[in-house]
Amino acid sequence: MDRNVEALEQMQVFIDGVDERLRSSFENMHVGYPMQTFERFLKAREGNVAKANKMLLDCLNWRVNNNIDKILSRPILPKERFDAIRESQLIGFSGFCKQFLIPHSVNSEVKSPFTPNLKDVLQGRPVFVYGVGPGGFDKAPVDKYIKSHIQINEYRDRVLLVCRIYLESFEMGSFLRS
Repeated sequence: MDRNVEALEQMQVFIDGVDERLRSSFENMHVGYPMQTFERFLKAREGNVAKANKMLLDCLNWRVNNNIDKILSRPILPKERFDAIRESQLIGFSGFCKQFLIPHSVNSEVKSPFTPNLKDVLQGRPVFVYGVGPGGFDKAPVDKYIKSHIQINEYRDRVLLVCRIYLESFEMGSFLRS
């Protein structure tokens, strides 16, 4: 048997043995691609299954202990604070390139604090902007900046990329850098 296939099977057995909260978090994390997720952890630990399983377990425990799976349903309030954080943070979702259009019937179900008009138009690949220079962390407590950063990553991974994959049968295997 191929060593890689055996390693992936061992990781699947490991995940099957964890408690329900961790399995549920893993499902949110892998968004339909469990084997690719296992491969990322294996690659990060140079193919060592035991180390990859520990890293995955630590990741899932962190997600559960910090309620990451529910972070998109907990907006940063008041809205003025959220806006101040987003304006001073050096990362942000800025929209979509003009490549495809998601049907209105699908995007009317998608809600997000990042794009209130998402149900109106959702086109192309998601475009994230990473700024350069000194960022400001003076508009809110640091924990709110961390929460905002996690929210935008979860939104990208669990909403934007899933819509793209689901509607276009498109595998997100790489990213574009300009």
